[in-house]
Amino acid sequence: MESKYWNEIPEDLDRPRRRQAEFLVYGQLPMALVQQIATYNDQVATAVSRKLIEAGYDIPVNAKPSWYY
Repeated sequence: MESKYWNEIPEDLDRPRRRQAEFLVYGQLPMALVQQIATYNDQVATAVSRKLIEAGYDIPVNAKPSWYY
């Protein structure tokens, strides 16, 4: 996370995706403010949706691979 640039390099073509996956909210983010969650694929969307339901949240979760770089 301390790196300034996270573009792909021959030794690590997955670097940009991992950088985005490490996005953190500073402090707190009330769940009431979350309108949608996007994941890279349907498998992860299903898993996240199940966890949210178990926790009592009704937040749409959709696979949006085009949102990832």
